[in-house]
Amino acid sequence: MITQFTKILGIALIAIVLPISSVYGATFLPTSGEVASLRSETSGDVYTASKSIVITAPVEGDIFAAGENVDISGSSSASIFGVGQNVVITGEVMDDVRVAGETVSVGSTIAHDLFAAGSDVLVTKDSHVHGDVYIGGEHVTISGTIHGNLFVAGNSITVTNGGTVMGNITARGSAPVIEDGATVSGSVKTIASKETKEGTKDAFEFGAFLASLVSTAVFALALLFGAPVLVAKTKEDISATPLRSGLVGLLWLLVCIPVTLLLFASGVGIYLGLFIISVTLPLCFLAFGLMVIAAGSIVYRLVTKKEGVAWQNAVIGAVIVALLALLDFIGFILVSVAFLVALGALLKTLWTIIQGK
Repeated sequence: MITQFTKILGIALIAIVLPISSVYGATFLPTSGEVASLRSETSGDVYTASKSIVITAPVEGDIFAAGENVDISGSSSASIFGVGQNVVITGEVMDDVRVAGETVSVGSTIAHDLFAAGSDVLVTKDSHVHGDVYIGGEHVTISGTIHGNLFVAGNSITVTNGGTVMGNITARGSAPVIEDGATVSGSVKTIASKETKEGTKDAFEFGAFLASLVSTAVFALALLFGAPVLVAKTKEDISATPLRSGLVGLLWLLVCIPVTLLLFASGVGIYLGLFIISVTLPLCFLAFGLMVIAAGSIVYRLVTKKEGVAWQNAVIGAVIVALLALLDFIGFILVSVAFLVALGALLKTLWTIIQGK
């Protein structure tokens, strides 16, 4: 069953991803080694995915960044979206900031709202958020100034000395600690967990959800940049013949699994069985990434009535798959069906490539 804490986190992360802007005039930041950096002023939106991302220059548009370490000190005339293991945002932002990571630190002047999710989330003393703040995290620390309301869910919530919240605080989980010297102008409302075990369960579900989201997004992005032609052809096949693709994927698994077991049981076909496994496992990983990208593409098209770029589709798809994983049996069935469609489409695409078509 999905807890209230997880529902809040899911809503926050949907809010992080769905309001993605147009990609016309966009810049796709190249990677040098394991680092993607931007050190000169850029017009239009900026998209980048790498192990480490450093953006120090102003951007006249939105910034979309996904990587292990994301550091954005350059300003944005629109919004910033960042996802990674460690995310640091210090540049001035003229719209919203939407970030998710294991550790998140925000020290920006933000014209509108802040959405953040992470294990440790810090709004530093240098931050000024002129709108509302929505945070889901295990440990949340507010040391800056929030001109609007604070909506927060976490096991440890602290407004430190010098921290200011001009509006109301609505907290779920632990009651917020308001240190001496902190300022809260509005009311403070706490919706506590029914029992300690429930709070522990919430924290575990949060960690699992965040880990699933980040790892899925990174894998899908890596596939997107590593095999763009394969992604495009497979996604086209998924849209054109989903039923046929699903049947092909199901048939492949129904044949491969029993055959592999028989080969191992016979004792004489071990090497052939190992070969089948060595082929099938990579195909399954590739199909999972393709499923994520295709799911994001479909949802984006349904919501906006237009096509999104593959980068957007990968990130939106990662959120969708992570949320479906919270739905227990129903989510498992939906993901399984989508996976079989993607696997079948991948097999058909590889076959056409082998044939030289």
